[in-house]
Amino acid sequence: MKILFIKIILLFYFTPILSSQTIVLTGKVYDENKNPLGNINLRFISIGNIVTTNSGEFKIEIPANINLLEVETVGTEWKLVYPIDSRIPVPANKESVLKVVISKSFNKEKNLKPEEVAKNYSKLEKLLTELGLAQSELKTLFDSYVKKESSERELSEEYLKTIINKEKRSDKFAAISEVLLKYILKIQNLASTFKLVSTLALKNSNALSELTNSIEEYNSVFNQLNNTKPAYQNDISIYWENKNLPEEFISALDFGIDEIHKIYILKLNEEIVVINKINSGFIEDDDERNELQSKTIGAITLIVNELETRIPVLEKKVNNLINHLKEET
Repeated sequence: MKILFIKIILLFYFTPILSSQTIVLTGKVYDENKNPLGNINLRFISIGNIVTTNSGEFKIEIPANINLLEVETVGTEWKLVYPIDSRIPVPANKESVLKVVISKSFNKEKNLKPEEVAKNYSKLEKLLTELGLAQSELKTLFDSYVKKESSERELSEEYLKTIINKEKRSDKFAAISEVLLKYILKIQNLASTFKLVSTLALKNSNALSELTNSIEEYNSVFNQLNNTKPAYQNDISIYWENKNLPEEFISALDFGIDEIHKIYILKLNEEIVVINKINSGFIEDDDERNELQSKTIGAITLIVNELETRIPVLEKKVNNLINHLKEET
């Protein structure tokens, strides 16, 4: 089995007094498919060699006053993919895990089309995001990648940035449009389910399960969309040239949240609690039960009527947004 040697040069800024204190850092080596690489030999200049474990991890003790590690692969079999500029700042949080990505094939071909270089950036960004790279580090990643690849392939940086942004728009558009369309589908299904089976759910457990499932499926996609709202807004502002699109995105989501979810969906959550009480026989008095049934079904009918008016407005906003996003994709 071939052993990979990686040379890590320790750079540090001049200080009048060198500290004798040391720190221990943990790192992990991956390939471009996120597979940890075991039995990789790392050579740290003036410190010694360390071999990664079967899970790709390593530990190294370094002087506390070192600020930067510079990584180089030795030999031609493997290529350093990340860090792109070969430099790893020593983290302020010493519990952070240093990440090194190497590959035998990533961007190795000299004649790769710019579109392929852009797709590879998207793959690398996705990998490092999954590995926990911070948003601020992703910006540095983008700049370093463009600088390195444009220089090696004799492309202008602006041209490569344009190609990468186009590729990123395509990826982001797929993710954003998917969750938006799923949201519309689930809210439509929620309204129709309550319209069709609410009365039956007062006595039938299967019908009650249908209502509960429609609420849970809606809540799942709503929470997903609500949680990713800032990130998607940021993506649209970065990768799309039309600066009205972030506002259009927020307008569509705010309509769904403020004009539909808060006013009507939350009320359906309350009504299904009442239906569950009636269905389970919790209310024994016939008159009280009949009155509550009538009141609950009446409230649900009003809510569904409002949803049938407002959901098409939301759907139109979402479809317009998707079409406007698609125009630049």
